[in-house]
Amino acid sequence: MQIVGLPFASLNDSMFGGCAIGYAAGFTGFTGVTGSVMGIVQPNASKINLYQSNNGAAGNLANTQFSNTSTIFLTASYEVP
Repeated sequence: MQIVGLPFASLNDSMFGGCAIGYAAGFTGFTGVTGSVMGIVQPNASKINLYQSNNGAAGNLANTQFSNTSTIFLTASYEVP
């Protein structure tokens, strides 16, 4: 899953931008009490890639894990050219 349309493309280097996920709710398919949502901005991109963590194992978030009540609050920080 991706959030696209960031106002600027990130710097084309080997550094990934970070996302602080303050709140995420309304997702399905998370197991265990340690599940969380994570996000990164890849180099030379204007999108945030979203991932899930369940009990220490990370994986991509899929469309099927979102519903019409899914909510995510985040702050992204990345360097631009």
